[in-house]
Amino acid sequence: GSTMNQLAPKTPHPIVFLSSPGLDFCTNSTTRLEMPKYFEEIEGAGEECDLSCRWKGFKEGGEASLQKRVKNLYRVILSSARLQGVRNPSMLPMGLGVFLYNVNKADHDGVREAYFRSQYELLTEEDWGFETYWLNPAQHRGFAEKMLREGIE
Repeated sequence: GSTMNQLAPKTPHPIVFLSSPGLDFCTNSTTRLEMPKYFEEIEGAGEECDLSCRWKGFKEGGEASLQKRVKNLYRVILSSARLQGVRNPSMLPMGLGVFLYNVNKADHDGVREAYFRSQYELLTEEDWGFETYWLNPAQHRGFAEKMLREGIE
């Protein structure tokens, strides 16, 4: 076959791409669906208010619910990787960028914590068969490192 669109020689080991979206707090429809599950709606925030100012602060049990949902999402991803024989997964910063568009800025760290904590917990609770787990925190490296240090100490 032709290799005109191949950038590099074929690797000796297969490369598996697994794709999964994070929770979408970016588009209007999904924001209106997802935000009330986890965050308090601000009384008196009318339709003229953009979506990021309609909810602020986790509702009672919201933080735990978000953590559980994100952890289940990662559990499926890691299970799929194990099933495919992945040994060195590289995890992109899912759900930490544009998907936070309509989350109140005061709540960004709470959502980020759910994503990082979910990965840390799953990696300590079960042997997934990985040799190396590459976590790419993007611009949140300091935040991810601080969480990891605090969890270890």
